[in-house]
Amino acid sequence: MKVLFICSANKDWSATAELLGQELWPNHQFISAGTNQKICFQLGTQYINKELMDWADIVFAMESKLKKVLIKLFGSSFSKKIRCLILKIIMNTATQI
Repeated sequence: MKVLFICSANKDWSATAELLGQELWPNHQFISAGTNQKICFQLGTQYINKELMDWADIVFAMESKLKKVLIKLFGSSFSKKIRCLILKIIMNTATQI
């Protein structure tokens, strides 16, 4: 399976998910990218493109708003393969413990 992880900058959440996926499930392929072009270029991280969306069997967006961004960028035909991971809630809860 080809899995694409998406966050805004491809710096923390999606990049970490990519590395974790590669470590835990070596028989699958993992890539990550960001939706904020300016930040991705500033940081030198992977910016999302149509080729990556076409490549992926499933796309995990790290926040629900990112699914909307992806559909706006690439069209509703991709909506069936996009799943939302609401990490912001998990991360905020973890920092409060």
